[in-house]
Amino acid sequence: METLNVSSYLSDLGFDDRQSEVISVWFKWESTYISGDTAIETVGWMLAQGWTVVNSGSFVSHINTATGETEYTPYYNLLRTYLDAELALQDLVDSYTVAYNEGRTANNTRYDDLIALHSATLSNTESVLESLQTDEDSYESYILSKISSIDFDYTLYYSDIGDPNLDEWYTDARQLINDDYDSRVAAARAEMESTGWYSTSRWSTENTGIESDRTKAIAHLGVEKRKLDIDHRTNSYKLQVDMRKNVIAARDRLMAQLQGLQNDRLTIRNSIAEALAGIVERRTDSYPDIDRIGDLVSRLGAGGTGNFTP
Repeated sequence: METLNVSSYLSDLGFDDRQSEVISVWFKWESTYISGDTAIETVGWMLAQGWTVVNSGSFVSHINTATGETEYTPYYNLLRTYLDAELALQDLVDSYTVAYNEGRTANNTRYDDLIALHSATLSNTESVLESLQTDEDSYESYILSKISSIDFDYTLYYSDIGDPNLDEWYTDARQLINDDYDSRVAAARAEMESTGWYSTSRWSTENTGIESDRTKAIAHLGVEKRKLDIDHRTNSYKLQVDMRKNVIAARDRLMAQLQGLQNDRLTIRNSIAEALAGIVERRTDSYPDIDRIGDLVSRLGAGGTGNFTP
């Protein structure tokens, strides 16, 4: 079995570490100068807008000719910081774009790695299963040849022994019966000749009885021959039927075994294919919403008064 080197299918992304943004550059300074009769009212409103008085005073505006008094006009120097929303938004969008691209690249790379790894696993598994299929085909051919040879061997065996020659056996057995009864006839005739009964009706009666027994013995032999012939044919047919039933059963067991192995291979292959399909099905790409960046900038002041006092 080919070794699967998993690490060779995993890419080293190697992204550089990100540095935090220097947000101080987002804030700018601005100054203003106000004076006049309404300066005091105006400076109160400006303080509410984030301005800070850094210097104040008054200067001679004119001399009242009616009273001779010198009149003064107040002035204020004010300073404040404000958020440069455009710069902040640009920096955030740039950072977002870089992170988005890096994330998508990493996601695509990992996805491609997994697909390649599972595809290689599937291909490797199928190669192994195909080699097993080749071995099983050889095994199947070998077993089927052995099963087929059983039928052939039986046919050869039956051809060797052939049908029993019952006619020959019957002829020999009948001759033995005749020889036996011929001996009985001769013995009975000799005895009657020696005693003087041969020429009487007694010999005819004695001979008739012996011949009757001979006929019965020969008839019984014929029945025995027929019975042996029937038994032989019945047993031969039964043996052939049983043998063929066993051959069919053996083939069925072999087919069931091979089908089970085939199902096991399909289960293994399909489980890998399902895992691969699951990776594809479960992929859900999720990225930051750029609207959140705009919302963040607006919260920092871009959508409000346009200024911010740290």
